[in-house]
Amino acid sequence: MSTPLTVDLRQTVCTNPATGAIIGYSQINTPEEARDALRRARAAQPAWSALPLTERQRYIARIRDYLVDHADAVSDTISKDVGKTRVEGLRRWRLKYSPVRWRRITTAKMPSAFSNRANCATAHCCS
Repeated sequence: MSTPLTVDLRQTVCTNPATGAIIGYSQINTPEEARDALRRARAAQPAWSALPLTERQRYIARIRDYLVDHADAVSDTISKDVGKTRVEGLRRWRLKYSPVRWRRITTAKMPSAFSNRANCATAHCCS
């Protein structure tokens, strides 16, 4: 297993749990950077909210299409990240983004904002 000999407080080391090999690094953001990202997301939300449902669905469909077109790379990343084979990684991805699940997401009324717990898709999203 390879592990870094020094510690960099600006990033975390990502390792494959099956092999211990370093597969990448993740930046550690400061609290101020996190607050800034939240401010930008909140500022962008009214524009997203103003889009008609069909247009929001088109944006989400583009993301889905990208993921489908790059399924090999997605499954490779999943397999390295969780220590599974590529087949298991692809299976996990397909279960999560199956056509049935996708139809349920795109045909459901998509709320434009989660302004209160009554509108939340999950109980923990507003905690």
